[in-house]
Amino acid sequence: MRKLSSLTVPTMRHLSVTSAWRIGVLGILVMASTAHGAVLYDEDFEDGSTDWSSGTIISDPSDPNNNYLNFGSGGSYSWLGGQRNDIGPTWMSSVDVFLDPASAANGNYGFEFTQAITDVDDNPYRQDNLFHVGAYQIRPASQGSPASYALGVTVPNPHHSTSSEGNDPSYYVQQAYNNDDPLFTVTAANWYTFSWEFSPTQNDEVLVDWSMYDADGNEVLDYESTSVLSAAEMGGNSYMWFIGASSYYDSLSIDNVRLTSPDAAVPEPATMSLLGLGLLGALGGLTARRREKTHIAQ
Repeated sequence: MRKLSSLTVPTMRHLSVTSAWRIGVLGILVMASTAHGAVLYDEDFEDGSTDWSSGTIISDPSDPNNNYLNFGSGGSYSWLGGQRNDIGPTWMSSVDVFLDPASAANGNYGFEFTQAITDVDDNPYRQDNLFHVGAYQIRPASQGSPASYALGVTVPNPHHSTSSEGNDPSYYVQQAYNNDDPLFTVTAANWYTFSWEFSPTQNDEVLVDWSMYDADGNEVLDYESTSVLSAAEMGGNSYMWFIGASSYYDSLSIDNVRLTSPDAAVPEPATMSLLGLGLLGALGGLTARRREKTHIAQ
């Protein structure tokens, strides 16, 4: 479950992109609880350029003022403005991903993506923290009838490893379904927000919280586990990486990539601006909801 005291990262560009009530909560909480908190990386692809390793920036046909990044089956990654070893154990990153349940129709679909972490000694690949998305079989083929598949999202166990079983990215999704593990079934073609939150525990551990939200800001998947790094060892972010899998997907679309840390200082004017944004968002959230984008072809 997302912790309100550290809600500093939800993706936002304008009210039509993210639920306004989430912006309102963000602004009010930050102002009320602390004068700290900084956005370290914010990529919405609006200026037509990006530091992501591959992909094409596309203008939304229904909204020319809204861009997103689309890339092929080779995957794409970013260092989120640079690998950091001085953030500490408290920070969060997030990304919006377009998912379409029709992608799972033939059962041969899936991908993985991760937020990697580094330690205070700047070792870049200390741990991956993966989401898995893929087709899972809900009804086997029998008596000439075709098998039936759904599109699911899970955090695998082991949750810091890429797929096994021939590198099929949907393997852990099927396992989650078979074993009744945490699994969200995607039923609507839309944008979904994925986040990783890192926070220290009383035992000097780092708690990792994977969360998934629908277009209205409802949390639909949550998973928590401890990191291999202690709170004293945690440096900060390494790469965010959508892993290539040429046999399992053709293209993916992402938007609103963000990295924040509540421990980084923010100038007072920025804090006041965030409060104003929060108040506007709280009022607008009564009626504004993020619009669906069902037209994007995967």
